[in-house]
Order: sequence, then C-alpha cells, then structure tokens
Amino acid sequence: MKKIIILTCILFLSVPGRAQENRDTVISNYITKDVVEKLSNEELISLITNLEAMNQNQGIIFGDNETDYIARQFANPDFVKGIIISLIISMLLFIILLITLPLYFNFQKTKSFHRMINGFTEKGQEIPKELILSVSHKKSDFHKSIILISTGIAISFALIFLSPNSKIWAIGMIPLIIGIGYFIAYRVAK
Repeated sequence: MKKIIILTCILFLSVPGRAQENRDTVISNYITKDVVEKLSNEELISLITNLEAMNQNQGIIFGDNETDYIARQFANPDFVKGIIISLIISMLLFIILLITLPLYFNFQKTKSFHRMINGFTEKGQEIPKELILSVSHKKSDFHKSIILISTGIAISFALIFLSPNSKIWAIGMIPLIIGIGYFIAYRVAK
C-alpha cells in the first residue's frame, strides 16, 4: 500500500515539472542559438517575456502574483492534459491494485494450504479434520443478511442527512433489499 501512495505522489508531483518542460520547449523552438548570440541580455529577457506572454495568455490578462501564475498554468492546454492524464492513470492503477491484491493474497493462501496438504499425503500422515474444517468455514446467509441490511440502512440515513431534499437516499435500498434476500434464503434453508 505504501508503494501505491508513493507512486501516486510521484505522478502528481511530476505534472508541474512536465508543464514547465513544455513551456521551455516552446520558448526554445522560437529562439535559435543564432538569435541568442546576437541579442543582448536585456533584449533576450524582453523577447522571452514577450514569447511567454503570447504563449501563455491566449487573450487573458494575468497579474504577477502566485494566483495568476496558477491561472496561467491552467490556461495552458498541455498542463491541463497532463493533470487529466495523471489523474486517470492514478485512478486506473488504484482500481487495478484494489482488485488484484486481494486475489493475489488469496491465491498465495490457497497455494500454501495445498502445499501443506501435499506434505501430509507425501509423509503418509492423516490430514487433521480441524484443518479441513477451518477452510470450509463459510459465512452464513444470516451473517451476510445482517451486514447488508445494516449497510443499506446506514447508507440511506447518511444520504438523507447529506441531501434531505433529494431522493438519492434510495441508493441505500440496494444493499438493504439484497440483505433481505439473504435473510429469506437463510430462513428457507433452515
């Protein structure tokens, strides 16, 4: 999990550097080495300032404080594209890791269990019943129904308090109804 957080931080911190790199590339495309050698320092600074203003403003007038600098960055389409791309990549990586990590650990757990069972059979020993029963222990439908019903009620109440005038609270009815279905299945099986 620490690696995910570090990777996400690196992606978000690389976006401003990428925007600065794009701006420097644009300026260097307009000013060749010959032009730099022919101009004085004041003329070169004036030229770079004018090129930045032309490139960054796009018809918008900015001031000199930090807020205006941020506004200039967001006026640059390459900067906004970089942010959007890094957000999408971060979300996709998070979703992929959220799905694959539990699957991987369950696979490793099952693999080690099978190794242990193979160890008993290779030695000719009897497999303990407690070991087999510990694996086959499943949560009952009653347990699932209690969790889903309470989750549905909690979601509904939270959404009612957050937005009392809308009907978004009905989202909580989905786990509530599924929980009721599990409870009915538990009662019928019993």
